Amino acid sequence: MALVSLTPTIKLSWEPNATQTLSLLNRCSNMEELKQIHAQMFKLGLANETVPLSNILTFCTSRNSGGLSYAQMVFDRVNTPNTFMWNTIIRGFANSSEPEQALLLYQQMLTHSVPHNSYTFPFLLKACSNVSALEETQQIHAQIIKLGFSSEVFATNSLLHAYAICGSIESARLLFDRIPHRDIVSWNSMIDGYIKCGAIKTAHEIFNDMKAKNVVSWTTMISGYVGAGMNKEALNLFHEMQIAGVKPDNIALIHYADNVEYI
Repeated sequence: MALVSLTPTIKLSWEPNATQTLSLLNRCSNMEELKQIHAQMFKLGLANETVPLSNILTFCTSRNSGGLSYAQMVFDRVNTPNTFMWNTIIRGFANSSEPEQALLLYQQMLTHSVPHNSYTFPFLLKACSNVSALEETQQIHAQIIKLGFSSEVFATNSLLHAYAICGSIESARLLFDRIPHRDIVSWNSMIDGYIKCGAIKTAHEIFNDMKAKNVVSWTTMISGYVGAGMNKEALNLFHEMQIAGVKPDNIALIHYADNVEYI
């Protein structure tokens, strides 16, 4: 029985099975440890096990791991990546400084006819938002409709956000008006979208139409007023927020402190 010595905190007797591999991966805290575990997987004939490979990809694509290039290398060596693996590598690049790569990977996913799920599109639309890719957003919207995910609120809200970020507030509004059951994220996305395109009055109309608001709703609208130089309106809304019993977050408090002198 081999002894795997990774760090002072991770030293376990290695059993040649997927359960022990997952135990090591779950305790892994940095890329150096992960690479050692991955090397042991090759020695023990576990290099093609789906679940451990998925865990490796998840760790490497996390924001602070610094392992995105390693994730790409691992992914490229998988014979037939499943939907989870495709989603994971796409998400990693969508959250990175190379969001365009997420869109290129999606083209490969389509070429290989990989099944989609409700998590596929939000990751892609995050990439579209990061590069203001309107044409790609429209193409993904068509895929959402074609594959029957148009009723998925997670995908729909991601579409709203992407359209707004890409400067197509009209498309966002058309989509918003067709959503049968809007949640608070849908409303907040529209408020933020109108603010970003300078339509403060319309944003406030959407805000007023909301039956239930959360701290994000209030802070987004207050920030919109501040960005437009409407300091009095921002402070009035801040006071309304307090009256409504909503606890201000740090952003709202900063706006209040910065703008109280103008009144």
